[in-house]
Amino acid sequence: MPVLLGAFHLKLFLLQWDRFCFENDRKTASCEFAVIVSSFSWVSAIVPNPTEVSGGVMDPLVTVAAAALVSAIVGDAWAASRDGVLDVWRRVHPRRVRVIDAALDEASGEGDLVRVHPEAPFPAGQLEEDWQNHFHALLRDHPDARDDVEQLIREVLVPGVSEPGKRAELTTLLNNSTGVVNNVNNVIVTGKAQAAVAARDIHWNTRD
Repeated sequence: MPVLLGAFHLKLFLLQWDRFCFENDRKTASCEFAVIVSSFSWVSAIVPNPTEVSGGVMDPLVTVAAAALVSAIVGDAWAASRDGVLDVWRRVHPRRVRVIDAALDEASGEGDLVRVHPEAPFPAGQLEEDWQNHFHALLRDHPDARDDVEQLIREVLVPGVSEPGKRAELTTLLNNSTGVVNNVNNVIVTGKAQAAVAARDIHWNTRD
């Protein structure tokens, strides 16, 4: 227990130092060290997720993004999925591209191992937790990037998942997390536009 508690405090310190470096635009060696080390899966492997420990609720979009990415790792289009993830960080948070690139390399290694040795264990749960942390940090610091993440999931990650059933499951989860309702008779759209669908007729009522 003391070891776990100490490791938990270490991870919290690394995440807080990473946040301090980002907010103050610090680019020192110590900042780079904190950012890179806190992203490694071995840190998460021995430390519970701070969001879960504190009783916080994870953003459903973050959960779907992480699940879609991990499912795409062993897919046939992983190279395109990997590039798509990097493109989002290059546009939204370029200072963390090196960290995300390193995390993607680690994920690629796990995927390559499973392709060569199908019987090898694939740490899907651990990878999902790691990527939940990455996507959570991205949307925490850049709330306006939600559309970028949704587009990444819908147009890149989900199509890169090989199993049709998993693609359908992820699409449903994504629709639920973004307020899209799949119903042939009635569709409710939140935001500035409201749509009423009857058979094939769509009537738009736009509010200012």
